[in-house]
Amino acid sequence: MNPPIQVKEPLFKLIIESAEVGIAQADSKGKLIWVNDKLSKITGYTKEELLQKTIHDFSRPEDFNVNEIQVKDFFNGSLDSYITENSYIRKEGIKIWIKFTGSAVLDDQGNLNSIVCVVEDISKKKKTEEALQEKNQQLSNILNNITDCYIKLDRDWKIIEINKVAEDEIFNRRAAEITGKVLWDLYPKGRGDIFHREYERAFRENVSVHFEARSNVTEKWLEVHAYPGDSFLEIFFRNITTRKEIEEELHKNLQHYKIASS
Repeated sequence: MNPPIQVKEPLFKLIIESAEVGIAQADSKGKLIWVNDKLSKITGYTKEELLQKTIHDFSRPEDFNVNEIQVKDFFNGSLDSYITENSYIRKEGIKIWIKFTGSAVLDDQGNLNSIVCVVEDISKKKKTEEALQEKNQQLSNILNNITDCYIKLDRDWKIIEINKVAEDEIFNRRAAEITGKVLWDLYPKGRGDIFHREYERAFRENVSVHFEARSNVTEKWLEVHAYPGDSFLEIFFRNITTRKEIEEELHKNLQHYKIASS
């Protein structure tokens, strides 16, 4: 096995020790044999304590077997590097997220005999991702609990998202069946109708549109509000067929009354 990295040049040593990521070298069994100061700060352990650990200690128990297989792949030459993102518990018990990158170190015969490890604290990134995921989930819950149908299209007319009401009342299909597909390919009867024309106008003029029309596709009367974004169009439908039928019946009765009274 190669000896631990020997940092002799003052400038190189300064670069390694002032790096914003943890850097270490591990032997063929994964035991750490050299670490920099930043790794100590990330983990909360002293350098001496870290040198009693292995790279497996940076993995959650459920990830251990996966990482162990990857380390073995290093040494049989089938893997040059690997990257994992794991939660990690610092010495004082605080949970953080780390990005772990392992790269192969070869001997003179081209055989891998140690690993250079780079450890980055990505807790802020993960917190942002989790907050965004939570916000998206909240939005999804809202969209699936409103009484209006909702659909989101990109500029190629591909369906990005629909809510549960739209699945049941408009499309009669599950979101998984139609997400990513072109709306007009699914419903060619809609090409060129008022819905198509108004959606195009919303994109073209970057204005929201509001109209009522009878759909050639569903044969229902719909009240539509469409709002364009930079690369998408959000559309809210409301089934107003019952209202339209009542209005039509009232109109017929009114006409009948006028004729009868004339």
